[in-house]
Amino acid sequence: SALGEAHSFEAAATTELDPDLFSKLGRAAIERRRIEMSYFTAGRGELTQRKADPLHLRNNMGEWYLVAWDHLRGEPRDFLVSRIRELTVTEEHFDWPKGFDLDEYLNQGFGMIRGSDPINVEIIFDEYQSRWMRERSKFHPTETREELPDGRLRVQMQVTALDGVKRFVMQYGSHVTVIEPEELRQAIREEIETMQTTYNNRPTVSEEQK
Repeated sequence: SALGEAHSFEAAATTELDPDLFSKLGRAAIERRRIEMSYFTAGRGELTQRKADPLHLRNNMGEWYLVAWDHLRGEPRDFLVSRIRELTVTEEHFDWPKGFDLDEYLNQGFGMIRGSDPINVEIIFDEYQSRWMRERSKFHPTETREELPDGRLRVQMQVTALDGVKRFVMQYGSHVTVIEPEELRQAIREEIETMQTTYNNRPTVSEEQK
């Protein structure tokens, strides 16, 4: 009771999780039993039927993901557990994918967004923002940091997808600059231009009410 009065915890908003489904996934991963599921793919807005070999359950920023060998794609994929609509744990057992290294796979992306080819990323935080960034642990397993003479902080890492890095960078606004790759710089330019268009075309009160 005393500890409860002295501590509090505020988590980020996360999707709802079915505890029974989560428990079934955990047992299936431990027992290496193949699953069949109805999965909602948000990007396409559709349900797909998938057969998969559950390898690992991963929590990222409060959200639970299933790392599984996807028979439809023939490769490992990440599935947000809350998007699994129906789940059947079969009696069929599977072997661990030959040559698959879980730690290496988890370290490839940024957050839970990953691709295939390695991409070198270099960003620099200005002197102001660097004061806070130094207090934080690594953002990525491959990250290296370099203190610059003027108080700025250079961060370099290697990822396989840039969408997650883009979101990470943009939360710091003008206090961070992407040095490379050019693809990431261009993606941020385009996002800024879109935002400018959105906010320059301010809707009228009547349009907002609609």
